[in-house]
Amino acid sequence: ICAIDPAKEDVRQNELLVPLLDSIGKQRPKLAELICTIQDEDIMLLLLDVNDRVNNAFLWYQELLAGRRPNLKKE
Repeated sequence: ICAIDPAKEDVRQNELLVPLLDSIGKQRPKLAELICTIQDEDIMLLLLDVNDRVNNAFLWYQELLAGRRPNLKKE
């Protein structure tokens, strides 16, 4: 369930979501570096899962900015 209603709230002003995405975004280069250099397969799978979740967070944010509720169900 999406706790943020884009029809009632300007998500760009959300006091939790904006700083959270900013912090996550700052970690993306390090995550990409680790994915490119890690040798352990189990760690690589974990990093790829984290990367997918980070990408989904930004896709969901784009949906909120467009005034739509994102689909948060895992495929």
